[in-house]
Amino acid sequence: MTILSLPLNLGERPCDRSLLAYLHVLAGLDSRSSFEARRSFDVQCLWSAFLVWKDFGIARDDRRRVPLDPAARAASQPVAIIEQYCGWQGEPGAFVEAAIKAGFFLLSPTDESTAELILVDFFPANHSSARDISNSKLGGISKGVNLARAKAADAADEQLDFFSKTKNSLLDTYGKSELREAVMFIHQVCNILRRPAPESREWQETLTVKALDVLDKNVPADIEVAFKWLLANRSSQEIPPRLDFVLDRFQEFVEKGKKDFR
Repeated sequence: MTILSLPLNLGERPCDRSLLAYLHVLAGLDSRSSFEARRSFDVQCLWSAFLVWKDFGIARDDRRRVPLDPAARAASQPVAIIEQYCGWQGEPGAFVEAAIKAGFFLLSPTDESTAELILVDFFPANHSSARDISNSKLGGISKGVNLARAKAADAADEQLDFFSKTKNSLLDTYGKSELREAVMFIHQVCNILRRPAPESREWQETLTVKALDVLDKNVPADIEVAFKWLLANRSSQEIPPRLDFVLDRFQEFVEKGKKDFR
């Protein structure tokens, strides 16, 4: 049986009230409309908001991949499914766009053409902390982190070989062993989050410097618990879709890992 958790103040959050206001405009309701008409419309909209939560709950995921362009997004299948499920009968895409403007959904770009449509507050409400994970699952998390490390080691050796052949400027500033640790760290993050490794040289160099900073600020044990937290929560909206932002916020994941895995 799937259990769906909802915020106690669902319908009263600022984003919910803003969504109602945007939908009022779409429906042509204003202060001149009767109280009964506005009341009935609000109940209908809040029921639709609940159905959105139910739809995401069935999928057990807080996000959907959608086009970044508004027109393409309105015509996309993920948006059509959401609006059909929640009973929206207005212009296609209008409910979701209103929800994005209101902050009910967060639109997080992943590249030049796509984005993740994230249901705000869904993950915190429907997440079980690591303290509730069984010992067998904790063992699986540790195994996953170790496997990601092993794969990252091979990728790091290839990357360092490429740096040497292309006389990368990073070799003028950092030692090979230091660079290898940083590159391995980047690949391990990618493996844990099931994301492709960076490709462009500039992107790699920017990430390498950020990785060196993370490694300089943390002992191995702290990085280990952060990796465990990232693996256990890789579908969380708390983890940025961009890899450089993940590294920028790595200290947050260290603290979360200490809380859940120590």
